[in-house]
Amino acid sequence: MPAVDPSSEQTLSNCFAAEITSIVGPERADFLVPKAWRELSFDLAPPVAVTLIIRKTLVDGEPDLFCEIMDGGGAIVPVRYGRYPTGWFLALFPEGWKALSQQEGFELPPNCQRPPYGLEQVSRGSDGVPVISITPTKAP
Repeated sequence: MPAVDPSSEQTLSNCFAAEITSIVGPERADFLVPKAWRELSFDLAPPVAVTLIIRKTLVDGEPDLFCEIMDGGGAIVPVRYGRYPTGWFLALFPEGWKALSQQEGFELPPNCQRPPYGLEQVSRGSDGVPVISITPTKAP
């Protein structure tokens, strides 16, 4: 993913600041905008160009995926459901790893998919309130 173009980022920042100021007023906007923009802009796109490489491997005989993040520093992290390299990843792939795998045509191993949950038991506590036990079930 390429880094954000500085002129585009400035335009977005100006529009963001103007909208916040029109809603909360200039005094509160002076307090809110700097931190809010830092948080929002971090999730929009990375500050430097980033390359993600998904590598397939075997761990204990089972297929597994790792994500190599090349952004000047670099890191290798396991691909897992609900764990993403950065905030902007979900802006590009709202359904997470599932969306990326569908777009790029690779299969997600079971440990990278949403864990299935099953209704194990419904009972009543001593006070008569229903108690529902939900536990992870093994993937078929």
